[in-house]
Formats: sequence, C-alpha cells, structure tokens
Amino acid sequence: MRRLARVVALVVISVLVITAVILTTLASEVSHGPVTVIIPRAVSHLPYSSNYWPSTITVVLGINNTVKWINLDDHMHTVTAIDWSFHSGELNLYDSFVFMFTEPGEYRYRCLPHPWMEGVVKVVTKN
Repeated sequence: MRRLARVVALVVISVLVITAVILTTLASEVSHGPVTVIIPRAVSHLPYSSNYWPSTITVVLGINNTVKWINLDDHMHTVTAIDWSFHSGELNLYDSFVFMFTEPGEYRYRCLPHPWMEGVVKVVTKN
C-alpha cells in the first residue's frame, strides 16, 4: 500500500511539473520572455528515467533566445554545455540559471553530477 501511494505521488508530481512546463513555455513564447526548463524533483533518484523538462527546446534569436533553468530537486545539479560554452555552477533547490543564446546552433548540455541528465537547446534564426 505504501509503495502504491508513493507511485501515485510521483505520478501526480510529474503531471504537475509537465503542466507547469507546458504553460510556462506557452506563456514565454507569447511574451517573448525566457523559455523555462525544469529540473524535476527526484530526478537524481531515478537514473535514466527522468531528465530536464523539456529535454529539447527550440528558441529563436531575437524573440525568445533566453533560457531559464530552475532546480526543483532537493539535490544539487548543474547545467553545463558539452563544449563548456555555458555553465551554471551548483544549483541547489529553487536556484535558477539564465543564459542568453546569441548564435544559431544546437547546444547539448548535461548535469555534471548526474550524467544521465542531458538536454538540447536548438537556436534558430527568425524567418
């Protein structure tokens, strides 16, 4: 019974996080503000099953090319580009990191302490 309650709680939290990400992303695209990526709660306990949410985003130079990552997990995480073009430093619970992309391209990043956590920012020019 306890295990079922725990699974239900994780599912509810996941649904809430996904809803928040979708609403935040839609709002940021309308307002031309930063696109938000969430580091979900318990992601450090679930290797290979969770990631940054959303794990892949596309931003447009001059419109919404600023990205904000927010850590909602109890554990420390980082947002570190594979090529080290950006690095958040340590992000503790509720810490955030903002980065403005200025060149088109595909930017892959990961969490240094949790290498299964990977994401991609695709930066495109407006047509």
